[in-house]
Amino acid sequence: MKEVKNERKKIDISGKCRVLLFWLLFVPPIGVVWLIFNMKTMEINTDKEGEIRSFKYTD
Repeated sequence: MKEVKNERKKIDISGKCRVLLFWLLFVPPIGVVWLIFNMKTMEINTDKEGEIRSFKYTD
């Protein structure tokens, strides 16, 4: 019976690792694409020093 419990724990841990790997592999690219998409659809108004003063979304 103890061996069965250990097997279940290993399966749970591997499941968590798969979820973590899924987030690590898929979320950053989506975030990068989202940022690039927003940069294309957003006009950033900057002053002479280059500081961002206002964001304006454009369709």
